[in-house]
Amino acid sequence: MLTMSSVAVFLAASLLGQLPGQSPNVAAGSLAFYLVLSGYVTVKRKEGTIGLFERVSFLIPLGIGALFLYWGALARSRPHGFDGYAPIFFFVFGGIAFLLAALDLRVLMKGGLSGVPRIARHLWRMCFAFFFAAGSFFLGQQKVMPVWMHGSKALLLLGTAPLGFMLFWLVRVRIGNRFKSPASGV
Repeated sequence: MLTMSSVAVFLAASLLGQLPGQSPNVAAGSLAFYLVLSGYVTVKRKEGTIGLFERVSFLIPLGIGALFLYWGALARSRPHGFDGYAPIFFFVFGGIAFLLAALDLRVLMKGGLSGVPRIARHLWRMCFAFFFAAGSFFLGQQKVMPVWMHGSKALLLLGTAPLGFMLFWLVRVRIGNRFKSPASGV
């Protein structure tokens, strides 16, 4: 996922000025990279601790959120949006980025995560980044699909499937083994 998001950001950055819509793609790809990296660091770091990465990385979604809000304001002031996108696109992504920064700040205040919250943080960050990738391909790139698939419910399902997996696994992780009977010690 880190490789995929890095390549996406590189490709979008190399197409700046040649194709419309690449500036938001660079920012969204950077946000996906951040999600995967922060999810990875969550499970690699010792439980209940934070490091320099966590102390500094919350500035990434904060900056990206501010950039999206700026682009949203630009899109509102122009009749055809900004870089081919309507204002709502920028405000939604800006809101997501600010939410990520707030959640990072919460982890900083707690001094790290342990147990189920730690695994849940890893899980939803990885799945949400996967949703960005799947949604970008299946929903945002329908022009590369056969014409008969344009607007298809199958593409909608494939694009949003990572959210369904995320919800399933978050519930599964939170509930865990609560309903299993304890092993009888004989």
